[in-house]
Amino acid sequence: MCFSPEASFTASAVLLAAGVISVRESKFTAKLLFAVIPLLFAAQQFSEGILWLALQHTKYENWQRPATIFFLIFAQVVWPFWVPLSLFLMEKKQPAKNILKGLTIMGGLLAIYLLYRVLTVPVIASIDCRHIYYSLVVPEQSVTCLE
Repeated sequence: MCFSPEASFTASAVLLAAGVISVRESKFTAKLLFAVIPLLFAAQQFSEGILWLALQHTKYENWQRPATIFFLIFAQVVWPFWVPLSLFLMEKKQPAKNILKGLTIMGGLLAIYLLYRVLTVPVIASIDCRHIYYSLVVPEQSVTCLE
C-alpha cells in the first residue's frame, strides 16, 4: 500500500490510534471484530515498514522473510476471512446474514488455501517503482503427454 518505510510507519501509527478509539467505542459487542480492523491493518502496515527497511538496508536483511510472510498472511489469509466474519456477526437481517455466512465460509476456505501457499511456495518481495512487489514463485510443473 505504502511507498516508503516512513509512509508505512505513519499509516501504522494513525491506524493504531483509530483502532484504539474504534475498539473503545464498540463496547465489546458484536461490533468488536469489525472495530479491531484498524488495529490489524496497523500491524500489517508496520510489517510493511519493516520490510521496506529490510529491502533498503542490508543491516536489516534478516527481517525480510518474516516481514514478508507476516504481511502476506494479513493480505491473503486474515482479510478474506476476517472481513466477512465481522460483518456476519453484526448483521441482523436473515437474508443478508445467510449471504455473509456463505462468504465467511468461502473466505475461510480461501484463507486456508492461501496460508498453505504462503508457507510452502517461495515468496519474493522486491521494490518496484516505489512500491513493494510480492511474488509467490510457483515451481514449474512437468506435463506428461499421453499419445
